Amino acid sequence: MSSASAADSPTPTTILDLGVERRVVLDGVIGCGSRTVVYRGTLESYDARRPVAVKVFDGIAPADRAAFVRRFDVAATRAACVVNARVVATYDHRVGDGAPFVVTERVDGTSLDRILAGRSGALDIDHAVLIALRAAEALDAAWSGDHPDGGKLHLAHGALCARDVFINARGVVAVADFGLSDPYEASRAKTVDPSSPRLAATAPEIAAGASPSARADVFALGVLLHELVAAPRFAWCSSPADALRGVRAGIVRENPFAMASLPTSLRDVIRCATEGDPMQRFADAGALAASLRRIARPLGVRDSARLPVSRPRPFDAAIGS
Repeated sequence: MSSASAADSPTPTTILDLGVERRVVLDGVIGCGSRTVVYRGTLESYDARRPVAVKVFDGIAPADRAAFVRRFDVAATRAACVVNARVVATYDHRVGDGAPFVVTERVDGTSLDRILAGRSGALDIDHAVLIALRAAEALDAAWSGDHPDGGKLHLAHGALCARDVFINARGVVAVADFGLSDPYEASRAKTVDPSSPRLAATAPEIAAGASPSARADVFALGVLLHELVAAPRFAWCSSPADALRGVRAGIVRENPFAMASLPTSLRDVIRCATEGDPMQRFADAGALAASLRRIARPLGVRDSARLPVSRPRPFDAAIGS
């Protein structure tokens, strides 16, 4: 079966032909997003086999397809160049006549949003700092990594939120879905959910139509760190209109009680990362990671095994939006 027809309506026995003695055998659905279906599969390359997740973008409106394909092709090509333990690996992608799809590493672990949903309050400070540090290292690897043709990859995540951060049974943190979500879409929707993690991650310049950037990723990670130690960005909102106004104005309203309990250095990092003016933020995730390391040392944050993962159920990366 060709890759185009297989991506349109995969079945448990569907084979995606990648050419040159490479194929993916799909063996079940993992989950669905608003515009995607994610399948569990096995990548067969010559005599080697490895478990993978295949995300099929089958819900793209025809009017948006050309722009999406251009962005998707660039992002997936650059993501395949990132080789870092903090980044969920991208193995292949296709943008033919059928639905575009991407083949990625399959991560058995727990997504951070599920960890947060199972808790009644904020994470311990050391856990939160370590998770944010690892995520910053992932963002830095994708932005500052070397491009095979020279220069830097300059791959922004574009819509980082807790759904994209995974923690496996060994406490290893990895970030998925670089460049595969439209960060502008959440802020231009006619109807919005103020609890949407994608919306909360949106920097004001992105809501105004700017392209994803290193500083916008810093903002998203700052919002995520605030959520880990204090509260979700729009916990104060009473309506979707409030949330949209907050996005466009760059508002990250602090929880004064939670923030007062944090070390001054951590409060300063969160405030710098979530500045409404992008030029007042950390220049990139590498600079943010350096500040988080300085905070981590006096806290004694060293061992990833201390992360809050107990009896994690298998969960595959790349479900996303």
